[in-house]
Amino acid sequence: MDSTNADWEMTQGIASWLRVPELDKKRVELGRERVRKLLREAGAPSHQDSSAQKENIVDAGKKDTRTLQQSQFKKTLENIRSGYAGWLKSDRFQTTFRNTDKKEPRDQGIFGNLKPRHLILSRVFDHLWFLWFLCWLIPLFVCAESLFHGLGISVEKQWPFQLNASIWWMVPITLFPQLLMGTMTPRMHFGPDTSLGILPQPHLIVYYAIFFGFGMSMFVSGKNATNLGQWWPCHFLGAALCFPTALVTMGNPALTAIPQILFAWLTCFGLIGAFRSWCSTESRAIRYISDSSYWLYLMHIPLVIALACLIQTWRLPVFVKLCVICFGTTFILLITYQLFVRYTWIGLMLHGSRKKTPLQSGTP
Repeated sequence: MDSTNADWEMTQGIASWLRVPELDKKRVELGRERVRKLLREAGAPSHQDSSAQKENIVDAGKKDTRTLQQSQFKKTLENIRSGYAGWLKSDRFQTTFRNTDKKEPRDQGIFGNLKPRHLILSRVFDHLWFLWFLCWLIPLFVCAESLFHGLGISVEKQWPFQLNASIWWMVPITLFPQLLMGTMTPRMHFGPDTSLGILPQPHLIVYYAIFFGFGMSMFVSGKNATNLGQWWPCHFLGAALCFPTALVTMGNPALTAIPQILFAWLTCFGLIGAFRSWCSTESRAIRYISDSSYWLYLMHIPLVIALACLIQTWRLPVFVKLCVICFGTTFILLITYQLFVRYTWIGLMLHGSRKKTPLQSGTP
C-alpha cells in the first residue's frame, strides 16, 4: 500500500530504468487510486492502520505516545515538516531547458533535448553523494576559518570548539535536523536521509556539518582527545539499547529523534574507543586497507551490478550469492588497486604518494 504513495520523481526514475515511455501523471494517479481501492477491498491495511499497529507495540510508553501525538508540539512539528517538504519539492528548484510556449517555436540549441531536472530531488551523484557533501563542507569550513583568522580569533582556543565543550552542544543540536528526517519519504525510516541531487537538502548538510565540526574539534584538540571513547563498551551498550527504542517509535518523528541521534553518537564514540584499543599501533595491513578503501568506495557499484547479473541464475542460497558478490568485488578491486592505482597518479590523488619497497620493486 505504501508503494502507491511514491513521489513523482521516484516514479519517473523507475520508469526510465524499465524503459517505459513518457508517463502521464494524471493517468498514473488514477491508476494508483484504483490499485489502492482493490487492495482495501482485498483486506490490505492502509498506511494509517500499519502506523496504528506499530504504536500498539509500545507497551510502557503507550499513554505518553498518545499524549505526545495529541499535543500542540506534534501538530506544530507536522506543519513544519509538511511545509519543509513542500518547499523542497517546489518548482523554484526546477531547471527548464525547453521553450514551453508552443505559439512561438524557436531553435532550442544544444539544450533542446535535455529533460528538466530538479536541483534537489533529481538523482545525480548516487553513491558519490558523500564526496559531493565534502565538496560543500570543506569550502564552508575554509571560509569560516579564514573569517575567524581575519578577525584575529583562534578557533582551536575558543571554548565552544574545545572537545570537552563541543560534545555538550553538538550532540543536542543534532536533534533539530533529525526532526526533519523522513519528510520526503512515504513513511519514516531509521537513520538520516540520502540527498543525491546537485543541491544538498538543507537539513542533511546541517546534520553532517555537525559531525564534520566534531571531527575538526577532535583534530585541533590533539592529545587532549585521547580519553574520548575510553568507555567504549558502555557506549556500544547504550547504542544497543537506543536501536530498538528508535525502531518501535519510528511512527512518531518527535519521539524517535532522540534515540536515533543517541544511537549515532554513541556508535561513533564506541568505534573511536574500540579502534584506539585494538588498532593503536602501526599496522601495514590496516594501513593498506585504509589506503585502498577510497578506491573500493569509488568503483564498487559497477562490479556489484556485473557480478549480480552474472550469478542471478545460479541455484545457490541468497546469502551465498551475497558473499560471492561482496568478496568477489573486494578481491578484484584490491588487485586493480595494487596494479593500477597505488603507485600511480590516481593513488597520489586519493591518498598521497606511496613508494615501493625494494621487495615490491623487484630489486635485491
